[in-house]
Amino acid sequence: AIEQLGDPRFTTREIASRTLWKFGLAAEPALQEAATRRDAEVRSRARQILEDFSYGILPGTPRDVIGLIAQYRSGDAQTRVDVVQQLLQRERLAAAARLLRKEPDANTRRALLTSVINNPMVVDKFIESENIAALVDAVGADQDANWRRQMTTQLLFAPKMILRLAERKELDQILKVLENEKDDNQRYQLTMALLSSNETVTALVQQKQLPFLLAVAEQHSQANVREQNLLRLIGNQQVLTIVVSNKQWRELWKYGQDKLDDDGQLRLAMMLFQNSGFIDAVMRDPGLEKLVEFLREEENPTQRGRLVARLFMSHLLSNRNDEKIKGLARSLLADLDAPTRREYIGSMLAGGGFYRYFVNDKSYVALWEHIVSDPDRRWRAYAALRLAAYGNRTELKDFDQAILDAFEVARQRDADESEEKPDPFTGQRQPLMDMLLSQFAAVSLLIKQDKADALIEAVQASDEADRGRRWGMLVRVADFVNVLKQKKRLEDLFAFAEQEQDVATRGQYLQSLFSSSAAVDALIEDGRYEQLFRVAEQFPDESQRPRLFASFAVNPKAIERLLKDGKLELIVSLPGKLDAGNQRNFYQQAFGIEPLMEAIIDKDKFKEICQPLLETKDRYSAGMAVQRLVYNGKAIERLRDKQQLDQLMALLAADQAGYGMQVLFQSFGSGRPNVVQILLDAGHFDGLLKLIQDNEQPSNRAQYLGRFVATPSVIEYLAKKKRLTLLFELSESFDDPNLRQSYRTHLFNGSDGIDALMKHDMYKPLLDWISHESDARQRSQMLS
Repeated sequence: AIEQLGDPRFTTREIASRTLWKFGLAAEPALQEAATRRDAEVRSRARQILEDFSYGILPGTPRDVIGLIAQYRSGDAQTRVDVVQQLLQRERLAAAARLLRKEPDANTRRALLTSVINNPMVVDKFIESENIAALVDAVGADQDANWRRQMTTQLLFAPKMILRLAERKELDQILKVLENEKDDNQRYQLTMALLSSNETVTALVQQKQLPFLLAVAEQHSQANVREQNLLRLIGNQQVLTIVVSNKQWRELWKYGQDKLDDDGQLRLAMMLFQNSGFIDAVMRDPGLEKLVEFLREEENPTQRGRLVARLFMSHLLSNRNDEKIKGLARSLLADLDAPTRREYIGSMLAGGGFYRYFVNDKSYVALWEHIVSDPDRRWRAYAALRLAAYGNRTELKDFDQAILDAFEVARQRDADESEEKPDPFTGQRQPLMDMLLSQFAAVSLLIKQDKADALIEAVQASDEADRGRRWGMLVRVADFVNVLKQKKRLEDLFAFAEQEQDVATRGQYLQSLFSSSAAVDALIEDGRYEQLFRVAEQFPDESQRPRLFASFAVNPKAIERLLKDGKLELIVSLPGKLDAGNQRNFYQQAFGIEPLMEAIIDKDKFKEICQPLLETKDRYSAGMAVQRLVYNGKAIERLRDKQQLDQLMALLAADQAGYGMQVLFQSFGSGRPNVVQILLDAGHFDGLLKLIQDNEQPSNRAQYLGRFVATPSVIEYLAKKKRLTLLFELSESFDDPNLRQSYRTHLFNGSDGIDALMKHDMYKPLLDWISHESDARQRSQMLS
């Protein structure tokens, strides 16, 4: 057939060409040889057939594909793009990949390949049809090295590709790509793409590919990023459970010991210890005792103690309430060597886990004995202070002395060191004096030991950066305030601030002073409220003043004392000095105090105290104030007697949230006056009706109108004014049938309203009204 390609007869040459083409790729070697012959016709026809083969025009190629390839070969750039996209849509992926590789224009080829690679569904189809190699080859044929590397790695990291490589045991290709990538950021992004895919990671772990995943997690030059990668990998509880069920947790643990620092190892341990699958598995095999022995193999005693403590602090163990587990935790006090025991106790105290195991007097005392016998005085001080926050300390020998010692150590460390060493239990910087002052029980104990002045001296001697905070911690302790009160030294609470030259330090202290209910109550009882008020007004940071005022503005004791001492003007001025949240709290407190409201209304101060409510942008304040007023029935009656109900109507108008309107319809009964009746008697029917009709929410409008006109006092009012037909007119004012139904539902909701209507011979008009309802379902509901 090759020889016949050069036959003088055209028909013979055509038959030879078709015959060779039908042989397909089997004829390719012979055609390649023919393409180099001297006979121009033989050479031309051989090259034409080889060209067809290179485009994928082969025996068995579907006609539609051959047609599209023909369009591609003869078309411009846009036509070629259209052809490739059609092939992809028809899932003719081999042909599409072949044309992508043949695309002569580099920019067109890159754009097409990028769109393919960025479409996971298309990539998945290439994988499923085993045409992915052709796609990779198409990318690899590009001459731009940077683009080629980026696209190749992106393509190889598709989840299905990774899983396919895993099936073929070729995952080392992924590691090679990562290892060859010199840019840390790009390598990190690729690593994240893999480790963040739960589907991929879970499938790989199920196939026992943990070593591969750990190798991926390690692909970064920075240790902290490598640790983050590992913790992200096993942060998925499902993944960790599979690792445990595959009995690979020891492998994971060894990796952590080899690759992570101490803190990283602790984080890894906590993830394991908080995994129920891990705990359940090790409780069965090898058992908790063996796991503890395994942890005790750690060479570093500090790390050893922390690891054992972390295990027992896991809620999966501590919540079991198992005496065997508790016994093991307690026995370690005697079994561990001294350095390990110190870390074990410290970690238990720092994490609060000890109280689950050392709960009875005997175990508690044993723990205390180990603490007080430790030779490190500073460690003993931290331990005693942490223990001060928990449990019954009456059984602990020399506990008071231990706290006194801790105080002396704290004072020494403040004096001797410019920078406090880290907390030996947590590793964080926490000065011992701060820790002592934060423990109310410890401060109270020192005060009972007549150390109040010593505490003041210690705080005064503190660095400027610490002093304001420490004053604040001290004044929050009620026993300290009581001592100053007993010694008639409450003035010291202001003196602490006045002696501070630094504005920030003074401000920090004053915020704590005003937030201490013990201090504020004591100062108010001592008649120092005006001094408090002045300090708040003069506070340097204007944005913080509302918070200071709030500390006594929302304090009922403070309000009652101010009232008792005739400081009504001061009370009335308070809401204007508060932020929205505290202003709301003030009104809720103040409007519920009957003597205060009596005084405000009698002295014609009601309008003044309500003015901030009318100006606030807070949509809830006015309604909550009305709510409180309604519950304080005597205030409403006094407003009526003083002819100040217009102000109540103004508050209702300012009530954007509708709280006040809701409570109006619940105000009668329970020994409270009928506020609706009081407003009606004062001639506010039309005002109330307008407020309801002006409500922004149509659903609220329908509900409130129904409840309003169903109120017996409203029905009596309408009967007296011969306006009962208004009930029917209001119903027809709703175009929306759902709103009309809501109105009627609330109108007929209670027997009191229906009884009142019957009393005024409204039975027949009601039946007539109901009978004209076109909706049979609504008509039935109204009748029922």
